Amino acid sequence: NYTTSILRLYAMGLSYIIQNVEATTELRISATLQRKVLNAVDEAILVLTPDMRIAFANDFFLDTMKQLSLPPLKVGDYFLKGNPEYQKAFPKVQGFYNKVLKTKKPVNTIDSSALGKKTTLYYDSKRIPVFNDKNEVELILNISDNVTVKRTAQNKLKEAEVFLENVFNSIQDGISVVDKNLNVI
Repeated sequence: NYTTSILRLYAMGLSYIIQNVEATTELRISATLQRKVLNAVDEAILVLTPDMRIAFANDFFLDTMKQLSLPPLKVGDYFLKGNPEYQKAFPKVQGFYNKVLKTKKPVNTIDSSALGKKTTLYYDSKRIPVFNDKNEVELILNISDNVTVKRTAQNKLKEAEVFLENVFNSIQDGISVVDKNLNVI
């Protein structure tokens, strides 16, 4: 399925990030190609070390943080620690990462972040542990898809359903549904 294919693609790309090999011309070309592939994806990709330092972030992630008016981050920076703006924008995220480290299992959530005072952005996020040879969590892969349009539509649909139910409940006349022979259904 789509998610499995994307995860395989991410895993292939991450193999280049995880390896600590001397840079040669051939590896530099591979790293450039890998970065192009990960930047072509329209999902935010963030790879963190267990102490929550950024190991990799694709352009989509960095652009999303810019859209949220958050200060720029780079490889090696802490994602949340010492960044009050990020802690405020993502108040529950540290707990999700802690759960990944504790359980060594993926954690899927729908996250939200306020953009100013008027707009809330929603993300379908997957946090996946990446293990080393000793079965220890070496990295946490975070993949977030912006589902704001879908979530906003769902919220408006729920509001419309509640409104319609209130209208029907307040009607004083009887409503009947009949078939073509005028039999009440």
